[in-house]
Amino acid sequence: VEELAGRRARLGHAVGVEHEPITGVKANLALFEPRGVEHAEQEPAGVQEGFKFEKHPLYLEAIAFCAELDEIFANAGQKAREHPAATSLRDGATLTAAKLAAALNDDDIEELGMTIAYIKRALSALTGTLGSAAALHAEGLADDGQFELLRSRIFSIRDGIVSTMGECRSEFRRRHGGR
Repeated sequence: VEELAGRRARLGHAVGVEHEPITGVKANLALFEPRGVEHAEQEPAGVQEGFKFEKHPLYLEAIAFCAELDEIFANAGQKAREHPAATSLRDGATLTAAKLAAALNDDDIEELGMTIAYIKRALSALTGTLGSAAALHAEGLADDGQFELLRSRIFSIRDGIVSTMGECRSEFRRRHGGR
């Protein structure tokens, strides 16, 4: 982060524009834009922004689940928000999305073994979320409808992960002669 802040400061100084200081890792890319500068021009047609994984349906479903959890717990009582199972549920969902991003990051998957490893880590993190959801339900912090919603979302993502892992393993076997 410090190296990035230094590069931004040097670049901003070179073109006469100040930037907001970086105080931590920020997901908001708008923080990397010079202050007071608005983008009037649009990207030329055909130029793609972002990474491939950001458009993958499985990653989008995992991110949507994280957002849904944020909404659920924003409307929940303090006891439910601060419960260890709720924290574990949100952390597991976030870790699942992060591992999927790592697995789906390459257009040109050269190292399928690492892709499979990241997918397995995503599956492991997601499996923990099911236990957390069950704990919330058992303690009465999630009613039957909420638990069923969480369970169905978790299993939907799980099915996508298992399917993607199967595709990667098939491709691995094809490339390496069935090993």
